[in-house]
Amino acid sequence: MSSERRIKLDCGAYKPGLGTLLVAAILLAVMLVTVPRMAWATGSASSKGTLTIEATGQNSGVTYRAYQLFDATVNTGANGESTASNIAWASDEARSAVESAIKAEDPTYAGTTAQDAADWLSSAGEDKVQEVATQVAEALEGSVASDGMDVVTLKANSSEGGSGASATVSTGYWLIVSDDSQLGDGQSGTAPMLVLVGASGVSVTPKGGTPTVEKHVLEDSTNTWQKAADATVGDELYWRLEATVPQGLGAYASYSVTFEDTLAKGLDAPDPATVRVQFHCGLDGDWSSDEDWIDLSGCSIVSEGTSLTVATPDLVAAVRQAGASFSDGVQVRVVYSAPLNAQANHGSAKGNPNKVRLDYPASPVSSQRGKTPWAIATAYTWDVVFQKQSSADNSALPGAVLSVVDDRGRHLTGEGLWVMGDATVTTNSDGQVVVRGVDSGVLSVSETQAPDGYVAFEGSRDLTMSTSISEQQSAADKVTMKVSAQSPLEALAAEPESGQVTVAVLNSPSPGSEMPGSTNELLRNTGDPTTYGVMALVVGAGIAAIVVSRKLRRGGGQ
Repeated sequence: MSSERRIKLDCGAYKPGLGTLLVAAILLAVMLVTVPRMAWATGSASSKGTLTIEATGQNSGVTYRAYQLFDATVNTGANGESTASNIAWASDEARSAVESAIKAEDPTYAGTTAQDAADWLSSAGEDKVQEVATQVAEALEGSVASDGMDVVTLKANSSEGGSGASATVSTGYWLIVSDDSQLGDGQSGTAPMLVLVGASGVSVTPKGGTPTVEKHVLEDSTNTWQKAADATVGDELYWRLEATVPQGLGAYASYSVTFEDTLAKGLDAPDPATVRVQFHCGLDGDWSSDEDWIDLSGCSIVSEGTSLTVATPDLVAAVRQAGASFSDGVQVRVVYSAPLNAQANHGSAKGNPNKVRLDYPASPVSSQRGKTPWAIATAYTWDVVFQKQSSADNSALPGAVLSVVDDRGRHLTGEGLWVMGDATVTTNSDGQVVVRGVDSGVLSVSETQAPDGYVAFEGSRDLTMSTSISEQQSAADKVTMKVSAQSPLEALAAEPESGQVTVAVLNSPSPGSEMPGSTNELLRNTGDPTTYGVMALVVGAGIAAIVVSRKLRRGGGQ
């Protein structure tokens, strides 16, 4: 052929993949030169056939080019199988690209005809055929991309939802490649595919080749990896990044991914020395198990401010060294601790989101790279206000000495810290002890010293905070928070969005003492607006504090 023939087609939304190379396509029974020099089947021959690329939905807008490499007479038998004969070069450019690739892979090759090249391809091993296909695609997409060749262009961008588009082309063998220069984020090219087009036509569906990434945070109360969790400020808080590289990417000579992690300002930057990176051969690994996971050495780990970057070495080499095939897919996980800090958002209104995306190779025949969508996990923390007040008139009681213990056995100090040794806190001038940044769960309260004129309660009493956050909780999901307390503790209010839970800690006056808030005094001052406020608080004190929030979880204490 002395001139180029370009046919531009629009097909339905297409999800490209990095599909099979020559040999893979061959195994699909449409694409292998397996016939002898003059092989015929019963049936009729045709010089024209139909080439169709099926769209699968994800890669709308991706362009594919088909280059004819070999002319051939194709016969379709009664059983539907096609055989090829009279194999000839489709163009000088095709001959140059194919013969150069074969000789680079096999220096002993001495073939001179198209049939010789076809015979070599039909007998070579999978790895060699894949390498030849890659080299041919690189050559055709480079300096000899169009001159003198029969080229068909197909674009997967139909807005009508069709499943594909077809072109009438000469019979023979065609090499299909993707236009990698047009790939966007979330898209991927395809491995070169050699297809045999006969009178009955051929339909090609490249396999998906875009990796995915997820992110989870460890809920310590259940030891479950979830999309959301709550924690105490300063406690270890573990995050897990999960990349899945799909099957069918054997065309890649090398393959590395980079986790681009962005932390909220309320999370401490992880220590690179403590970041653990592992991989699992295949796609059946249990993310939460250590079984069959292999430490991945040679990673580049950079932690700066709110940014964490983890770049893997060549995964093809790592999987091969483990005795597996990269074509079967691979999983990669990154685990690190990033605790909540003093800048953490309290409550469910904002939370403390931690997001990650994956930078990945978009094509086996170019340097083009893509990025996945962001995946997000969120940590929450809460505040608890213990309000010490009189059971007689609900007046605030400063100077009470309390012991507050969390469900790990740690005591709250006056500085807002949690320690394993004994420690107490004293109510301030407003009669309050404020616990900032605390996890949900159980806080036990006891009174070691009552205010003057009051009797301390005996033993300890529990405050229990629970939420409805599930494993797949998203930031947009509403969450229920329930607060319960043992008398003389009373749950007054719970505001999940702001993150504040208010609990009354009641004291009874000492026998015989006359308190400022006695019944007589209250009756004498009913016109006082302050007194009205106190009375309203008494009425509201018995109301159960069950609050629905938009998003909620645990927290840390101060």
